[in-house]
Amino acid sequence: MPSTQYEAVRYKNKIKIRKVKDTLKDSQFHLTEEELKKLEDNAPSNRDRVMIELMGRCGLRRNEVRCLKVEDIDFDRGFLHLKITKRSKKRSVPVPPEVLRELKWLVGKKEHGWVFESQKGGRLANTQLNRIVAKAGKLAGITPPNPKKRHIHPHLLRHTFAWMWKHSGKRMDILQLVLGHSSITTTTEMYGTPSLQDIKEEFNKTKEGSA
Repeated sequence: MPSTQYEAVRYKNKIKIRKVKDTLKDSQFHLTEEELKKLEDNAPSNRDRVMIELMGRCGLRRNEVRCLKVEDIDFDRGFLHLKITKRSKKRSVPVPPEVLRELKWLVGKKEHGWVFESQKGGRLANTQLNRIVAKAGKLAGITPPNPKKRHIHPHLLRHTFAWMWKHSGKRMDILQLVLGHSSITTTTEMYGTPSLQDIKEEFNKTKEGSA
C-alpha cells in the first residue's frame, strides 16, 4: 500500500501541512482484454463465469447481476431489461451473442425467478459476488491495477467494459445509456480522462518515435 503523502501550503501567512489529494479515480483503473479473458476462464464455475461476463462484457453493476431475473432476459432481441437498478432507473442493455447463449444454457427451462440463486433459492449476497470475482482473479494470477485494492472486485469489471467501449471509438452518449448514468457529464468525467494504461501506451509510442 502506498504511504500517505503530505504537502506544505501557505494560508494567511502561515504554513500548514495537509494530505496530498489522490488525483486518481477508481474509474481510471481497468483490466486489459487479455486479463478479462483470463478472469472469465478462471471463474470457479460456469455460473460464475456468466456473472463475470455480464459485468465485464455488458457493464452491469454487481447489484444488477444479483437481482437479474429470467423474465428480464429478451432472448429473441438480445437485451436485458433491467428493473432493479441504481436510483430505480430502468434501462435495457444489449448482450453479446456468446454471452446470451451462455445465459440461455444457464437458465435452461426456467421461466421466472432469479437467474443466479443462492443455495437457499434466494438472491446471492453482494459479498458472495465479491468473493467469486476475487477468487477468479487469484486463480488467474491477476494483480489489481489499483494499488489500493487487495483483490479484483466487481466494479473494476464495469470500468473495464467502459474503457474498452471508449477505446473502440464508440459513442460516449450511447455508453451513458448502457451504463445507466443520469447524465453524460458523469460518463465523461469518469471515462473521459486517460487511464494509467493510456499514459503508458502513449509514453511507449513517444519512445518508439524517438528511437
